[in-house]
Amino acid sequence: MERDQRLLVKILEVCIQDSEEWRIDASAKDIRGRFSPEQLGQWSAVIVDGHIELLVDMGCVNADGEAPNVRIQRVTNAGYNYLDRSKRLSLHSNERPIH
Repeated sequence: MERDQRLLVKILEVCIQDSEEWRIDASAKDIRGRFSPEQLGQWSAVIVDGHIELLVDMGCVNADGEAPNVRIQRVTNAGYNYLDRSKRLSLHSNERPIH
């Protein structure tokens, strides 16, 4: 499985947008429920599970359980930093040189 930067960012965004408190307690199914129909076709449940595991390995989220029953408990500071860095990089890639 190749890592999909857009999916990692989408998972973090869904977790942050859906949480009013620090505890999220969201499953992969909960997260996929917030995807557009196009995104659902692009990213299967197995792919989302794998990317949640990647976020855990990267220290971006704390989670309980193992795939396919993993539940994200909270986004860590590393997760917020990853999201911020990804957004900054995407802004830079959209810049065009001034002539």
